[in-house]
Amino acid sequence: AVLASALGVRGLMNGQYAVQGANVYLLEANPRASRTVPFISKVRGLPLAKLAARVMMGASLAELRAEGLYREGEESQMVGVKEAVLPWDRFPSSHPVLGPEMRATGEVMGVGTDWKTAYGKALLGAGDRLVRGGAVLMLLSEADISSGAELIEGWTASGAAQIADHRTAAAWKNPDVKSLPAGEEGRRDALELVESGEVTMVVNTYGTDVSRFDGRDLYRAARQRGIPYMTTLAAASAVSEILGSDLDAISVPRSLQDWRV
Repeated sequence: AVLASALGVRGLMNGQYAVQGANVYLLEANPRASRTVPFISKVRGLPLAKLAARVMMGASLAELRAEGLYREGEESQMVGVKEAVLPWDRFPSSHPVLGPEMRATGEVMGVGTDWKTAYGKALLGAGDRLVRGGAVLMLLSEADISSGAELIEGWTASGAAQIADHRTAAAWKNPDVKSLPAGEEGRRDALELVESGEVTMVVNTYGTDVSRFDGRDLYRAARQRGIPYMTTLAAASAVSEILGSDLDAISVPRSLQDWRV
């Protein structure tokens, strides 16, 4: 609202931000709609495009409220999660690590009564398979090793075995975590585990550090088999919670009309 007022914008405005630690940076602010508008419209049950058009033509929020077109303070019945669909499996030379530029070629929407169901449906829509058991392959950068240890209990509770790169396993010293060999042999074994389907989840936070684990081949192998491939501990932790919840709820379809009637 402050930005829109300062820029003299009436109607929709699209803002893009970058977050690094405790700092929030505004990358750009454009007086236009974005793909987020239909997403929020569905979740909130509000015709945002129509509302914005009326505001641009001079209508006030009070007038729209009186017409019943604009409603405030109503709790949404659903939780919505949007998952990006990325084309890395179609561009073999690209690296599956996000940057500030737009790389998504599509997106899917998952809805449910709670975030776990909604996020689980979004992952399924994006082509991932959510499977309890199997094994989780964890390839963690040095900065993530300490925090990543908290995931062990969650994976164990969901029935998954755990395999980690040599450095991570050595730091954890946990007998329940199988260690990959060091060096090139470890990188080769990691790829073979994904290609064989032995692992049901990959967590690779090495990013562009190809001296450790280059994600290109791992990501392609995972996408071909519908294996979830997470590049942050936050995403991995969320999936761990989903696997520990009611997976049957994720597989039950429900139309938008069912939510609104």
